[in-house]
Amino acid sequence: VLSGPPAPQTVEVPPVAGLSENDARAQILAAGLRLGDPQRRESSVEQRGQVIDTNPPIGTQVDERTVVTLIVGSGPASVNVPLLAGKTLEEARTLLEQAGLELGTQTQQETPDSRLVGRVIGSTPPAGSPVEGGSAVAVAVGIEQTGVQIPDLSGQDLDEAANALRQLGLNPQRPDSADDNDRVSGTDPAAGTRVQRGSDVELLTGNGDE
Repeated sequence: VLSGPPAPQTVEVPPVAGLSENDARAQILAAGLRLGDPQRRESSVEQRGQVIDTNPPIGTQVDERTVVTLIVGSGPASVNVPLLAGKTLEEARTLLEQAGLELGTQTQQETPDSRLVGRVIGSTPPAGSPVEGGSAVAVAVGIEQTGVQIPDLSGQDLDEAANALRQLGLNPQRPDSADDNDRVSGTDPAAGTRVQRGSDVELLTGNGDE
């Protein structure tokens, strides 16, 4: 008498909760099961990228070669960007990861505050903004200012003012109509403006040159 095909052996869906997706895949395959396309589900920050459930559920007795779908945590749906100003890049990365976000593009930006050189001075989106979980947050990192600040030369004679500008690496421009007795009334660009070394700075005398 011919007998039918042997009954398939049954196996238990292994306990893969808390594992990374790759580790869980390896255990499912090692148990003699097959893998379906993974599904994403909102989860806590800590569970992001980890298996939080399976279908059929963990511990279920199933036939060998049954397809098992991994359900992987995607992190919170929405989180607020943390305050990153004043932090180092590594500190910012840690804060972002703890919030369920990623460190994105890093750009350099001049800062007058020497305490912020090499540290984050701002982010995009800014701190406190609600963003989708898993989003990348771009940061600006402070670097030393390379320009020169134009001093207030008001009241100085033209020669004194021109020498002061030359000592700063700037190129003074005297008005054509000025004479040696004229006093400086201002500059263009104005005092306090930061410009690159070698820039032209026009000296104004108040005789129709402003």
